[in-house]
Amino acid sequence: MKRIVSWCIGVLLGAFFVWFGVGFFAAQRACASDPQFTCSPRDLAHPVEVTDASHAQAYYGVLSSGERDIYRLTIASATSLPLALLIPAGQAAGPARPLATVIDAKGETVANMTMQATQPFFDSGTRMDYVESRATIALDPGTYSIYVGVNAAITPQRYVLAIGTDTAFNPAELPYILGSIYRIHTMR
Repeated sequence: MKRIVSWCIGVLLGAFFVWFGVGFFAAQRACASDPQFTCSPRDLAHPVEVTDASHAQAYYGVLSSGERDIYRLTIASATSLPLALLIPAGQAAGPARPLATVIDAKGETVANMTMQATQPFFDSGTRMDYVESRATIALDPGTYSIYVGVNAAITPQRYVLAIGTDTAFNPAELPYILGSIYRIHTMR
């Protein structure tokens, strides 16, 4: 009987470690299909597709001088879209702050987000301090592009583009979330 109980405990522990390991390491190699890591730079031919602008999503990117990331989103009905552009607080003093431009399907600028007016932001999930520039943009139905770029950067610049408002986590996503937090801390 002890042998069966020990075997069952071993199987359960093994299954837990497999579940945790798969979720944790899936976050390490997530790129184009994962809404959390941009795999910078991204161009018009390979933009990051934002599939649900109402769902809270944070896109982490790293850009060097002259590079940009492009995000594409389709809005089905008129909406007020919350956007935030964040950079780690340690990079806030540098002159090469990222900026974001929202462009409609006709190529017209809908909004510009600069890091000129910022406020501090502490991300309790990653335990990191950021400065953020936040805006809510009224959008009509259509396709939009968000360009995030950095000019004159001496070293690569990290940023976060946060889109949407709703967030719901499933407990089964815990290993993935922990793997994501680890990756955020080790991005270069």
